[in-house]
Amino acid sequence: MNSENEKEFSDIAYQKFNSGLYKEAIEMCVKSIEADSKNSYPLFLFGCCEYALKNYSSGISFISKALELEKKSNYYSQRAKCKYEIEEYESAIDDCDRSIEINSKNSYFYFLRAECKYELKKFEDALLDIEHSINLNPNNYETFYLRSFIKGDLGDIEGEIEDLDKVISLNPSDFEFFKWRGILKMILKKNLSAIEDFDQALRLNPKDLESSIAKFHCSESHKVN
Repeated sequence: MNSENEKEFSDIAYQKFNSGLYKEAIEMCVKSIEADSKNSYPLFLFGCCEYALKNYSSGISFISKALELEKKSNYYSQRAKCKYEIEEYESAIDDCDRSIEINSKNSYFYFLRAECKYELKKFEDALLDIEHSINLNPNNYETFYLRSFIKGDLGDIEGEIEDLDKVISLNPSDFEFFKWRGILKMILKKNLSAIEDFDQALRLNPKDLESSIAKFHCSESHKVN
C-alpha cells in the first residue's frame, strides 16, 4: 500500500472528472484502487464516472463496493441516481432513505426521493418530500418545477401555475417555463395572460414552433370570446 500514490491518483482522477474527462478519470481511479484497495473514495468516483458515461449498472456496482467500505450519505444518493436512470425506483427510494438517515439536512436527498415517488405515481408522498426539500433550500428552481408537475397530477392547475411563477422568478431565461405556464393559462381560459407568456417564450426562443402555434390558437379563442 502506498498512501501517497493513492492520494495523488485520486486527486488527478477528481480533476479529470471535474473536467469531463471521465475515461481518463477512470484510469486514475484504477491506479488509486491498486495503490489502496481499502479506500472507498476512488471506487465511488469510478461509479460517478460510469454514471456520467451512462453506464448506470456499472455505476451501481462500483458505488456498492464503495459502500461496503464506508457508509456515506452521498454514496447512497449517487447510487440512487443510477437506479433512477434504469427505473429501479423502489430500490432508489431505499437508498434515499439511507442518505436521509445519515444526513437529514440535505435538500437534494428529499428532491431525489420525490422524483422517484413521482415516477411511481405516489403523488401525495412525493409532495411531502418536495416540500421538505423546498424548506431546506427555497432557492432551487428545480424543486418548484417538480412540485408544479406533482400539483398538476393532483388536479391543482392554479397551484401548478403558482409554482411556475416561482420557477420563472428563479430562472427567467428558459423559454420552456413560459410556454408551459401559457398552456396552463389557456386551459383556464386566461387567454390574454397566456399570450403574454407565449410572447416571452418566443422572445427567448424565436424558433419555438409550439409557442407560435399555441399563441395563434389562444389569440383566435380570445377573438371568439
